[in-house]
Amino acid sequence: MSENIRGLENCINDGNFAEAMEHILRLGKKGVKISVKVKQPASPIRSQSKVQFPRPSPVLSKQEIINELISTYEIDEETAIWAAGATNTIERALDIIFKS
Repeated sequence: MSENIRGLENCINDGNFAEAMEHILRLGKKGVKISVKVKQPASPIRSQSKVQFPRPSPVLSKQEIINELISTYEIDEETAIWAAGATNTIERALDIIFKS
């Protein structure tokens, strides 16, 4: 049992957490309760890269939205004019059309 505890300590100190979990499982099967105090991380915490969000679509004129809806999405002219009057992006115009 002391071999498993020493092995667990070594794994944690080396940052080998997968192997440390194996030691914890073996000790748990023997009925040993484990409590851990963390004084310092085993390895420096890496800074996470910032999440990249999709860029919003460009603001278009009403006529550009109407033309795009008609030519690309085959929306009839009356509906395109109605949707373009309520927004200034293609995505929002499509939301208006398909959610109404």
